[in-house]
Amino acid sequence: MSEHSAAFLAATKDLQDGVAGAAEAMEQLARNGDGDALMMVGEFRLRGLYGLKNLERGFRMITAAAEKGQIDAQRTRIYLTAMGVGRKAHPALARSLLATLAKSDRFAAVQAGLLEHVTCVAKVASMTPEVVCPDPKIVLWRGLFSDMECKYLTNVGLPWMERAMIADSTTGQGILDPVRVSDTTAVPLISEDLIVQEINRAIALATGTQARWGEPLTVLRYRPGQQYHPHYDAYEEGWPEPQRTTTALIWLNDAYEGGETRFPELGITVRGAIGDMLVFPNLGADGRRDDRMLHAGLPVTRGEKWLASRWITGVDMIG
Repeated sequence: MSEHSAAFLAATKDLQDGVAGAAEAMEQLARNGDGDALMMVGEFRLRGLYGLKNLERGFRMITAAAEKGQIDAQRTRIYLTAMGVGRKAHPALARSLLATLAKSDRFAAVQAGLLEHVTCVAKVASMTPEVVCPDPKIVLWRGLFSDMECKYLTNVGLPWMERAMIADSTTGQGILDPVRVSDTTAVPLISEDLIVQEINRAIALATGTQARWGEPLTVLRYRPGQQYHPHYDAYEEGWPEPQRTTTALIWLNDAYEGGETRFPELGITVRGAIGDMLVFPNLGADGRRDDRMLHAGLPVTRGEKWLASRWITGVDMIG
């Protein structure tokens, strides 16, 4: 499918402009068999936008779009099949579909070629992390991720980098994050390809959690002068979102100066090398925020610092 229909483009613009009835118009296009609309409304169902969240229906709509040749849907169907989102997980089928798509899609071909060289999941069992601090327990997994895996995440994040934003507590509008001064992007569910899934699986194994408990993997870039001011990853008591029990940070490069991770209450500063992963808890034994876990990403003084981060909860973040 090389071109979008005029009706789809018009409905998309109406959605962006907040025109009343735009979502219903897109739904009608999907019912009429427009592949792009099927993909978009399928994503709506996965995310719970413009109606109730329904993973099974979302998967069916994306599959229907894939069968019409919609390339994003063809890729997403593979990712969801591997994860078991909207259907029973079937990793072998996902790899078979990826191999078939790789014959006509360069992005799928790159994934298929690199996937055979992803080793992080297997490495977890053979490694013992270095204990940076025994209480609270902070550990460093040295060299868990290969240079290739780190470069892949950098390449995945690069096209979508934007200044870190937060929602204004009064207006709800997006504003520049005054604490995290960096460029960032998160890998959404529909873009969590098989390589990213393997990386998330390795994080889960290393932290004794489940891959579905993590928030979307985030890729961050800090340029000279940029930093992450002292902050907590855990939410304050009473916050409605699932609590972030654990944080995992992966160094994707090391060709920079400055940028160390600092825990001021503990008197600890950590600087990892490419492929290292730092893991630390955010809660105390009582299940509340541990105020000792205040931490910061110090200013980068030269070069660019690239990190991947994942905040882990104790609940399924997909279902």
